[in-house]
Formats: sequence, C-alpha cells, structure tokens
Amino acid sequence: MRYRVNHVTTYAYEEQVSVCQNELRLVPRDAPHQRVVGAVLQVDPAPEALRLELDYFGNPTSFFTLE
Repeated sequence: MRYRVNHVTTYAYEEQVSVCQNELRLVPRDAPHQRVVGAVLQVDPAPEALRLELDYFGNPTSFFTLE
C-alpha cells in the first residue's frame, strides 16, 4: 500500500519578524514494514540556511532559517 501525504504550514504574524528559525520532523524513518520512497521539502521564501540531519533516534530532521 502506498500513501501520498501533503502538509502545509503557514505562519502569520501581526508585526514584521526579522528571523524565523524552524525545526521539522515531517518525514517518517524507514522501518521493517515501512519504506519512504521520496520526500520533498519546499520552503517559500527560500530559507537563508537549511540543514538536513538525523536526530538521536534516526528520524529525519530539517532545520531552516528565514531572515
């Protein structure tokens, strides 16, 4: 069985924000009965910095900064 999942997060602030730092855990990790075929992260506007890592437990984690 295959699943396609789309997720949208939108931030709205009452005043202008100079820096926005984010940490995401949106992609599941591979497991014995589960395999991630593909994943795409789109950030608009483009982030100033983007880092993709695995956390302590092996979960894919994305860090990005908007300025």
